[in-house]
Amino acid sequence: MSVDVNYDELLERALKLARKGTGFVEPNPRVGALVIKDGEVVGEGWHPEYRGPHAEVVALEAAGESARGADLLIPLEPCSMDGKTPACTDAIIACGIQRVLFAVPDPGPDNGGRARAILQDAGIEVQQLPASDNVTASEVMIADFATYVNGSLPWVVLKWAMSADGKVATVTGESRWISSDSSRTEVHQERARADVVMVGRATVRTDDPELTVRLAETNGHVAVRAVLDSGLHLEPTSKLVESAREVPTWVFHCAGSDAEDRKAALEALGVIVVRVAKGDGGRLDPAEALRHLRAHGLHRVLVEGGPTVHGALLSGGLADWARVYVCPLLLGGITAPGPVAGSGFPSLGDAVWLTDLHLRVVGENGSDFVVEGRIGNHRES
Repeated sequence: MSVDVNYDELLERALKLARKGTGFVEPNPRVGALVIKDGEVVGEGWHPEYRGPHAEVVALEAAGESARGADLLIPLEPCSMDGKTPACTDAIIACGIQRVLFAVPDPGPDNGGRARAILQDAGIEVQQLPASDNVTASEVMIADFATYVNGSLPWVVLKWAMSADGKVATVTGESRWISSDSSRTEVHQERARADVVMVGRATVRTDDPELTVRLAETNGHVAVRAVLDSGLHLEPTSKLVESAREVPTWVFHCAGSDAEDRKAALEALGVIVVRVAKGDGGRLDPAEALRHLRAHGLHRVLVEGGPTVHGALLSGGLADWARVYVCPLLLGGITAPGPVAGSGFPSLGDAVWLTDLHLRVVGENGSDFVVEGRIGNHRES
């Protein structure tokens, strides 16, 4: 007996699942998946985080044996190439799915249309859903992924913790710890997802951070630590340099021949030193540094400051996502630093809005709250 199934309504359900990954999966696309059999959803899932399992695999595992002979519905054509996880087409074939329905073809030049061919060769029916408001919503949801996959820059997340009056440190420079234990744990989880953790040289001088994961599981992954240091004055006694042989540490600079001795000294300690072109104000060009990271297969960059780096990335349209931990204290002081420096935007009309906005409380006692969203100014390719 045939069963009428409203696939457009089910696509709306898959989109709601996909949104649960917002802020955690990028630059991967946000995707939800449903396994449908005899008109009933027998398994569902979403892509929960970068480096984590894709939505299709989560839904198929939830369905178990019920996946055999069922339909799989997803907003985006499934991936067909091994990357940080195995190709989803392999899992779909292995589970015995009889039909795959998707809303939007993969926009990537290497993957677009490839999954359809692989699945059809395996005897699986593949259908693209007809135009509807939910198909349009699927296109909107992956617009950031489409921009990313056809460009040359990594996905850049700006992270900072600040007081309720917008300060990242006291007037004397004290900043440990503004945020709560729960917020710091989240930051370590984000480091575990990232390919690169980036700071400016001023942050190294002031905080002497390690930028490693100590409060979360890593599954063996170790992010590259990157320092933007125009003059190549990174201190050889800093924790980053002292541990450079154990944890990959890169320094970007635009200094001239007078820095050769400093370069040699850092390289002798295991630091990878990369010279890039000069940008505004004689400082290094951050876009070139980011392109260098992407060219080396590093796709998700977590930027932990300081204000000068945040300002340069924002003014250059080079940052994609902001995650701000707001803590319930007031620091005051006209000279206490804020999270974003630089020349700023001259008018409210020029200012950068956050879109795809999310607000949430962190910790069992609600000690901090998080404001996060997509940074709205133009992204260079």
